[in-house]
Amino acid sequence: MNELHKLLVEIAQEAGQLALTYQQRPTDLKTASKGTLDFVTAADKAIEKTIVSAIHARFPDDAILGEEGGRQGGDSGRLWVIDPIDGTSNYMRGFPWWSVSIGLLKDGKPLAGIVHSPVMGVTLATVVGEGVTRNGERFTLPTEAPVLAPVVLVGCSQTLRASGIEASASAFIRDDLVGLERRLGCGTASLLQILTGHAELYLGFGENLWDVCASAIIAEELGLSHSLNWEDAALAKPFNFFCGKPLWLEKTNQNAQFST
Repeated sequence: MNELHKLLVEIAQEAGQLALTYQQRPTDLKTASKGTLDFVTAADKAIEKTIVSAIHARFPDDAILGEEGGRQGGDSGRLWVIDPIDGTSNYMRGFPWWSVSIGLLKDGKPLAGIVHSPVMGVTLATVVGEGVTRNGERFTLPTEAPVLAPVVLVGCSQTLRASGIEASASAFIRDDLVGLERRLGCGTASLLQILTGHAELYLGFGENLWDVCASAIIAEELGLSHSLNWEDAALAKPFNFFCGKPLWLEKTNQNAQFST
């Protein structure tokens, strides 16, 4: 495990512990709404600040793209993409499906990433070219057994729900993939099911880069496929993001209505 990998784990675990501390003091969360069913808490903001401070203590010239406004330029060519708590609604309610997500790009290309889910007890981390660790141990996906019915996790932003895309996705999973649909209400928690081999495919509609950056980097290192175009990744607009085993992603890409 090299120094960058160790740093990722250190920062993510500190962030996760801070999130748990806030969760034990509900009156300190000071929840506010960012939009319809889109929330931010004092924990989100404090954790992002903690992550950014830890990064800039070591790499003061690196750029930052954080969900909660931690957006700073830099001239090193490196960009840290941070979601301090992905799944804030779940976090507020005490559900386990939330995670800390940190991705690192160098000149627009993946360099490293970590997804840390304290309550689910899963931490996946990678530095590109050096493999993936799960909870500190080398991790590869288990040998694939025949899949009778693929498990497909779905996420959709509130802004896209009126478009009917969720109903279309459900019909596609049921009729075209002959699969089972599941929803956790958190992109990274859903993607962890793909990255650990418990499910075959994730369909995310209206994602932002901080939602999926780290998971996409880890997916590539594990030999999974995803739809993110790294050249356009830093553009400040939502996009559809699909990730999973190549066979199921190929089937999804054949459906024109799910164009990424």
